[in-house]
Amino acid sequence: MKVAGEHTIKVSPLDGEQEATPMLAELAGSKRIDASRTAHYKEIAELCGGIPLTLRLAAARLRLLEPEELILELKQSTTLLRAELPDLEHRHRDLNRMLRLTISSLSQEDAKTLLYISLFPGGVTRAIVRRMVGSEVDDVLERLLDSALIWLDDDVSPLRFRLLEPIRQFVLEESSVDLRNEGKKSFVTQMAKTADQFVPVWDIRSDTQNFIFRMERENLRQSFVTAIDIDLASAQSIFQALWHYDLSAGRIRELTEFSTRLEATPGLSESFRGHIALCQCWCRAAEGKLDDAASFARKSKDFFDRGDDPSNSCFALASIHENERHKLDWDQVKKNYSELIDLATHHAPNFLPILRIWRGVILCARQEWKSASQDLESGYEISKNLGSSGNQINSGLSLITIDFVSNRLDRVKDRIAELRKIVMSLDHRHYTSIFLRTEARVALLDRDFEEAEKHARHGLNVFSFAGNALREVELKVSLARALIGQDKLVEGEQIVREMAPSVSHLLFRVSVVAVACKAEIRWKQEMFDEARDLLAVALAFRDANKVDIHIMESVYLDELIKKMDLSSWERSISADQLSAILTQ
Repeated sequence: MKVAGEHTIKVSPLDGEQEATPMLAELAGSKRIDASRTAHYKEIAELCGGIPLTLRLAAARLRLLEPEELILELKQSTTLLRAELPDLEHRHRDLNRMLRLTISSLSQEDAKTLLYISLFPGGVTRAIVRRMVGSEVDDVLERLLDSALIWLDDDVSPLRFRLLEPIRQFVLEESSVDLRNEGKKSFVTQMAKTADQFVPVWDIRSDTQNFIFRMERENLRQSFVTAIDIDLASAQSIFQALWHYDLSAGRIRELTEFSTRLEATPGLSESFRGHIALCQCWCRAAEGKLDDAASFARKSKDFFDRGDDPSNSCFALASIHENERHKLDWDQVKKNYSELIDLATHHAPNFLPILRIWRGVILCARQEWKSASQDLESGYEISKNLGSSGNQINSGLSLITIDFVSNRLDRVKDRIAELRKIVMSLDHRHYTSIFLRTEARVALLDRDFEEAEKHARHGLNVFSFAGNALREVELKVSLARALIGQDKLVEGEQIVREMAPSVSHLLFRVSVVAVACKAEIRWKQEMFDEARDLLAVALAFRDANKVDIHIMESVYLDELIKKMDLSSWERSISADQLSAILTQ
């Protein structure tokens, strides 16, 4: 009524997992549903926007359709959300008819604004809507709020205006082609301006930028797909802002498809072709295909050099070295990094903190603790001052290893507690998973196997850096060790077998620890000779191939050597034979 002293109560959409999904299952008469069906019901609830009426209409359709069939149809159109249910009023039995009547009462200006908002799947701020529709925006937004066609998400700042998904889809379907095309152009323009706020891919991003990206990521993805066909310049700008964030979020398949599609587009600048190749490089690296990744990095550097883009060329060179260092001796790796740091000093000074963190991680693996600590502490403090949580986590996790080696166990616990707060505030699944990997390792050192299992399983549940074999199998190794420590031998061996196909020749250190896990299982099964033989094979392979084992896992190997009273391990074994052992 908008009178003085009036208090309003906002009724938000139902929470997808806690409210909407159980309601849908109950309405559909499903008393017990398995994990896969629960996932389908959750997706249907999200497509229904958490609106009780749409859930009721969707539940009626589940009498005739399998959940996955309903999902496919709802993604194409909302026309399916109708049902002749006698306990519903006639106007509530067809969602589209109800929405059509409501929208028909809007003025032309209000209808246009509604369409513009519907183009933003992640919601939109008042500032962006104002740039699109003009100074009368507040009056229009007020009327749309009163009509309940949009809702105000005040759980974030700045506030965001949203359409519930079935309403958003309906508005897009019903609008005229000319109006929709006009809106798409404006949408792409606004998201290109948003993309321009983000620093280069190799620069340290602040938490503020990470927050803005999380708010706008769905909009950026949708605007990129739209822009490819209507505004190539905007598509380039959006892709440059998008790909590194999406890589960390595990959207490798989508990025590969995007970059392949872009690669075939004529009229691209040399610099932008460099970004495409760089994206392909890190997608291959995430899959453990490091030689392919290095090849794409070289291609990227050639594009940047031809485009006279020395700062991005520096990052491309760093990408070459990072993906080739596994097959180089330390003297060459050390020389490469010295040259890189000198190059970055002149052409990409903001890249220096990340380079020092990368070098610190390598030095840590080489157990050159003093030099590693200098690089990592420097990178940690710079990242902290710049508000870059991701790089704080990357450097902090390696500093935990140094604290452990230095027997500063209280510092290990303090730093884990500090990083846990950062991880929780960042709310980024990639950083959460690698933090949980370290928590699991520390718990294993404390012989708290139940805690280690909890952290490892949690890490695998939130794991989203899809296809990154190294990250995933590291978590699985910790899980296998945790299970074995609790004498869950069958389950532990099953985890080892499951991870075997993911362990390529580039992941030797994981293979060594995994075979050691099999050795411990055989020892606990009192198959002592086989256990000693398996451990000897793992250790011989480690020594012959100069495999760097993480110091926290080296402690595990030393414990097994002592337990099994193994004094020598001369063997000759290939990588293929080692991999075969894991599947036996």
